[in-house]
Amino acid sequence: MGLGLNPEPCDKLIRSVWRDAYEFTTPFSWLRGLYFRRQKPAVFIFKKPTRSVFHSFFFPYGFGLISLREGSVQEWYELKPWHAWRPRRTYDTMLEIPLIGAYKEEWEAVRACLEKEVLNEKEEMRE
Repeated sequence: MGLGLNPEPCDKLIRSVWRDAYEFTTPFSWLRGLYFRRQKPAVFIFKKPTRSVFHSFFFPYGFGLISLREGSVQEWYELKPWHAWRPRRTYDTMLEIPLIGAYKEEWEAVRACLEKEVLNEKEEMRE
């Protein structure tokens, strides 16, 4: 999985979500995604870095998205139902967390951790 470049508490949270996830590594599986599957996280793994668009069309709930490149978090975004998002940075892995049930709570914890780490980095840069 290779998430060693992330802050320690966030790394543990991301790993716990990843452990439960479906893994999609082929073009057909990327297209199919979570359609007709049980509601649980998904990991999309690409051979080359990409900026592919993710959408929540046809889903009654949104997704938390975390893009990673070489194990390091690049961006995260909360995707509402019937919307699309194109990351600003390239990524080789995308973690998709459904915002429903217990996974919504996990997304909130991961997002809060990542936002806290960004604020800490900004404070360190000011000093």
